[in-house]
Amino acid sequence: MEVPIIGRLTISDYQALIIGLMFLFFEGLLRFVTFCLPGVCVRYFKDKSQRLFSKIYKDERTQPIKHLQHAENFRDLVNFWDYPVEEHIVKTRDNYILGIQRIPRGKIIPDDDDDDKENNQLSTKPVHRVRHDNENNSLDNKNRSHHSSEEDYDWRYAHNSESIEFVFRRCGISLSTIRHPFENEIFPDINDSLGSSSLLRSSTINSRPTTRRNSEYIKPVVLLYHGLMTNSEIWVCNYEYENRLACLLADAGYDVWFGNSRGNKYSMKHTKYDPSEKRFWEYSMDELAIYDVPSTIEYILETTGAPSLSYIGFSQGTAQCFAALSINPKINKKINLFIALAPATSPKGLSNSIFNALIKSSPNVFYLFFGKKEMLSMTLFWQKFLSPPIFTKIIDFALKFLFGWTCENISETQKAIGYYHLYSCSSVRSIVHWFQIIKSRTFQMYDELPPFSLTAALGHSCQRFPTQQITTPIAVFYGGKDSLGDMSMLLKQIPAPVLVREIVNYEHLDFIWASNVGTQVYPELFDLLRQYNVYHDHYFGEVLSLGGSDENINEIEGREDQSINDTSSDDIQQRQSQPLEDSEIYEIDRSQYLVDRSQYLVHEDDVGEE
Repeated sequence: MEVPIIGRLTISDYQALIIGLMFLFFEGLLRFVTFCLPGVCVRYFKDKSQRLFSKIYKDERTQPIKHLQHAENFRDLVNFWDYPVEEHIVKTRDNYILGIQRIPRGKIIPDDDDDDKENNQLSTKPVHRVRHDNENNSLDNKNRSHHSSEEDYDWRYAHNSESIEFVFRRCGISLSTIRHPFENEIFPDINDSLGSSSLLRSSTINSRPTTRRNSEYIKPVVLLYHGLMTNSEIWVCNYEYENRLACLLADAGYDVWFGNSRGNKYSMKHTKYDPSEKRFWEYSMDELAIYDVPSTIEYILETTGAPSLSYIGFSQGTAQCFAALSINPKINKKINLFIALAPATSPKGLSNSIFNALIKSSPNVFYLFFGKKEMLSMTLFWQKFLSPPIFTKIIDFALKFLFGWTCENISETQKAIGYYHLYSCSSVRSIVHWFQIIKSRTFQMYDELPPFSLTAALGHSCQRFPTQQITTPIAVFYGGKDSLGDMSMLLKQIPAPVLVREIVNYEHLDFIWASNVGTQVYPELFDLLRQYNVYHDHYFGEVLSLGGSDENINEIEGREDQSINDTSSDDIQQRQSQPLEDSEIYEIDRSQYLVDRSQYLVHEDDVGEE
């Protein structure tokens, strides 16, 4: 990049530039000194700091929190809650290797008849019956306090003394039964199921992959996508079950998938370039929208056999979906509903005025700070070196300093867990891309030209993402205290959403980790999934209406395969175009105008042929 010179930046900009460079210098020096310290000194420092903050973080020494903090990967987190998990590999058209995960079905928990067994013993039976409200409808506080100091106590079941049905009712999610006929599938050999598929084979943990060739059922599919500089672990590290969206979806009968963008913890591989090479990190959000999102969706649909899926994105996970839908008409037909949590397309900027002014003046100054490879890789070093209380306080300070977030809706327990799974690598170019968007106030593609080049001075204009061309139904959930969200700008950029919901006291991270996200967001989210997924009622409606008895389930299993084959394209079109009740009207942004969701349903006739 061209180094800024006098007259191109203000005095405040240069002040921020000098402070930033000094901080990076001293941080690097401190990291080098710390790295050279003997292990005894490091352990002594961590132990002393742990005791210093023990009064504030009383729960941190309990067994489940320590386990969740130090879980090494997505598999460890999901296995802790006793859900089946699969790991899959997707190859993009530009040869990046993405690692994605899947929770194919709900939790297997001990039967009521097995109460006399040890806590750490799993029942081999799936959940065929649901405990009702009068059966353990509250946390067993006595049992919880009794075991709080015992290292060998299995806390996985302490949170499940509440029945799934009761939690769903308390959250406002109206499911009358949770029973999955899919649990009884008999899986053939994996090699036979995948055959000669051109897609890379999956690596399976604890369960064999349920593909369209080895399954009699096609479950409604949901894809969860993380935000900037994070990974799929943010969806499964919630401490409370009622706030753990991925597990709620799996227990409600959805086939839950988790995307991972290139360069992060699970997608740091390329067929030609090594992560140590600069070429590996030469990507922005453009590549995520052009390659990562479409490749991930195509792989999931081919693996499951589902005609479409529902996409739930958080932060940058929403932006890359907006971008992908705007430039790829085919993807619009493959996503039946796009739910945007804390959407970001044209952020306002940083809360710190000095650094915000610097970044807006010259976004490419980030290359001067961090080079042209990965962003803030030193975070992983300090995460390993510092004790959890200190690391949590540092993250709290950074979020407050840069974005003005207090994170008061997130419990200290959740912070102690979630912050350890928050960061993952991304390219510096991705960050520069975001600050180009902030500077231009336009949701645009990455600008390759230096800001002070002759070509740019002669009227160069970067291409915007044509988001008005999106035909997929969109639902938006945003926070009234989210400094990154600009809803007035977003609503101008996209077609009228089917739902815009403001959570007045929510900040950015609250949509994944807030203590009450299960009651504030999830009821409407589940309602939307049921309405816009054309196969939801087809596969679950009879189970809900007939009840959960073994006779009814077996009856449905016996005729399910035939009913799937009888489903015609006309039935799907009729389901998509079915008008909603007049009562299903939602207020947008607390303003004086209302939007009727039925007028924004996508009709196949309007989309046209590919």
